[in-house]
Amino acid sequence: MEVNRANTDNEMKKSLDERRNTESIALLSSVAFNSDLYEETRFEGYVHSIPVNEEEGEDDGDAALLFRRRMSYTDTKSLIDIPGADGEDDSGFKKPSRIMDREDECRRRLDRIISPTGNNPFTSVETTPDASVRTYADVMREQALQCQKEELLKAVAKKHEEEKSNKTAVAAAEAPLATADASQKRRNMCDESQYSDSTSATKKTKSSSDWDAPDSTPGIGRWDATPTPRIGALLNDDEEEQQERKIKRLLLKVMNGTLLQRETALRQLTDKAREFGAGPLFNQILPLLMLPTLGDQERHLLVNVIDRVLYKLGELVRPFVHIILVVTEPLLIDEDYYARFEGRRIISHLSKAAGLATMIAAMRPNIDNIDVYVRNTTARAFSAVASAFGIPALLPFLKAVCQSKKSWQARHTGIKIVQQIAFLMMGCAVLAHLRSLVEIIEHGLSDENQKVRTITALSLAALAEAAAPYGIESFDSVLKPLWKGICWHRGKALAAFLTAFGFIIPLMDAQHASYYTKEVMVILIREFQSPSDEMKRIVLKVVKQCVRAEGVEADYIRNDILPEFFRIFWVRHMALDKRNYTQLVDTTVEIANKVGVTHIVARIAKCFYDDRELHLGMVMETIGKVISNLGAPDFDARVIDILGGCGTD
Repeated sequence: MEVNRANTDNEMKKSLDERRNTESIALLSSVAFNSDLYEETRFEGYVHSIPVNEEEGEDDGDAALLFRRRMSYTDTKSLIDIPGADGEDDSGFKKPSRIMDREDECRRRLDRIISPTGNNPFTSVETTPDASVRTYADVMREQALQCQKEELLKAVAKKHEEEKSNKTAVAAAEAPLATADASQKRRNMCDESQYSDSTSATKKTKSSSDWDAPDSTPGIGRWDATPTPRIGALLNDDEEEQQERKIKRLLLKVMNGTLLQRETALRQLTDKAREFGAGPLFNQILPLLMLPTLGDQERHLLVNVIDRVLYKLGELVRPFVHIILVVTEPLLIDEDYYARFEGRRIISHLSKAAGLATMIAAMRPNIDNIDVYVRNTTARAFSAVASAFGIPALLPFLKAVCQSKKSWQARHTGIKIVQQIAFLMMGCAVLAHLRSLVEIIEHGLSDENQKVRTITALSLAALAEAAAPYGIESFDSVLKPLWKGICWHRGKALAAFLTAFGFIIPLMDAQHASYYTKEVMVILIREFQSPSDEMKRIVLKVVKQCVRAEGVEADYIRNDILPEFFRIFWVRHMALDKRNYTQLVDTTVEIANKVGVTHIVARIAKCFYDDRELHLGMVMETIGKVISNLGAPDFDARVIDILGGCGTD
């Protein structure tokens, strides 16, 4: 009974729930709305149910794709595809930029020098032209060098195009052979893996075809002793191209690789230098060294490559001495000190590899060249050769050149070589051969050409500077010709002779130094009033050297030099040029070391009332250096009153 009652209750409860659901659905469906404002078909096409599992969702692919897109939150495509900034690559790193890259062709044309500053040749017939003046010969030489650079760059580009075309031809010739070999390999693999024993015999018969016969057309790996000319030429070109590409690859690693890559590439270039040959190596290295955009670091790395290659090649480099000198000699007159140093370094190593005779034979035609630019670079190159072999090895050649009767250009270049040797090899290296060098060039003081006399005086000055404070005995034979030259010459020739005396007087003993200083000072005081700023700087330097010498008394300086010195030089005009400014301050400080602080400060302090800032700065700098060197123990009341009055004003 209890069981029947429970079943009856459950049935009644179930029927009651079904009735409630039916009434709620009817109530919702009976809701009325205004059909004029709302359309009955507005929800057509909408999904009325959400799938329970993934299988039901696959039926409607578009709806699922739309659903997945709405579930992911991303930026718009216009924000995602932001173009990279200027100068950035795909990786986001900024590309290296240079001023040259940012300039356009129009700006480069505007910066081009159309016409250089004119130089009147008739105003300086008897004087040496200023090296800083740009003449017609300089312009023509620069244009010739520019044309050579352009031709070289065109030749390099043409060679690259030829390499690409040859590479394409070789690849086209090898493609059928490689295809036949690959098909043969595939057929053999199929025969071995799939065919039965009965077909293997047929395979062996086919494999021994006419293509594999020794007397037939050669295949890959079986070239005949006398291949066809076309195929042989392709192979030869391919070997040369591979060698050039290998050299280029190694040079690229040296210049742009990491430290480990650079060391490895340098070692490979050094070890395989003879295998590569001097021609292919220098054909790739020298054009890189001539690039106008070459940086200091890249030039230094190329110089290291050349040094190692020259050491390894030895005598094989002799046929290429001339072209190496053509590329390297312009570095000897570069404005950058490190470029000049590396140029001398290359020529020194080249001399050791090629030998003295080869170097002289290569540079001998340039000694009497009419172009002063060529003679100047040749003289500097010979000084680097002398540093490699030593001065004694070059003395016979120098003696013959300096005494040449063929042309004055040869004598001029030979004497300039001595000057460059003195600049490059200072100290004991020159002192041991000082007398021989002076004897070689001393006849140039009385040469018929004024340029030869001028360069001789400058060379003697360089030798005296290199040998200081010793070697006065070696200059005994040139003191009289130098004094005669001072009395006879004017202008730049006189400046050269005064420069020589200024470096020789400090080498003398006290008695001779005092005598020659008093004799030369008459000429120097006369030249105080020279309108040339260059002459004024030379005169100030010689005065400084003479005052510093032993035996020159303070009373003589105070009575005979200081009045004219301060009257002519301590003016506003001298403060306008930085070189005049510096030389005047140094000379005044050197005079103060000899005559004392009071006489110098008392004369200079009057300039405190000048309203020119540059002149006042020169006065302050001079007084500061004098007092810092000597102090102010002997200031009298007059000097203190002057300084105090300046301070109150």
